[in-house]
Amino acid sequence: MKKLLFTIAIFILFIIFSHPVSYADTWDRNDKYLYGYFTSLQIIDCLQTRYIYHSPRHKEAFPPAKFIINDKPSRIIPMFLATNLLSLYTADKMPRKWRQRFLGALTLFEVYAVGRNYHLGVKFYF
Repeated sequence: MKKLLFTIAIFILFIIFSHPVSYADTWDRNDKYLYGYFTSLQIIDCLQTRYIYHSPRHKEAFPPAKFIINDKPSRIIPMFLATNLLSLYTADKMPRKWRQRFLGALTLFEVYAVGRNYHLGVKFYF
């Protein structure tokens, strides 16, 4: 039950923090979809990263994450929330042409990270 409540809390936090994008007047449908994909993949990446730090078999491969988390798993969720908010703020300040490219690059990076973790056998840790 505790794991289920924790998972629901993570999803609610991501939804609350990503909610302003639904009211962005200058964002078109593609921008909103790309940001939604990015946020969804970040949730998966967050759960995979939690698994990595609780698994003796896996090690974090992304150097900035290693530096920020520094063997303190309690920093994982705040790091992902901060990254999501920073990405939202940055994308909102860009012209539409560059916003789609920026959000596309972020989404592609998350697809790579989640796919790589999956390929290496990383599961979710709730």
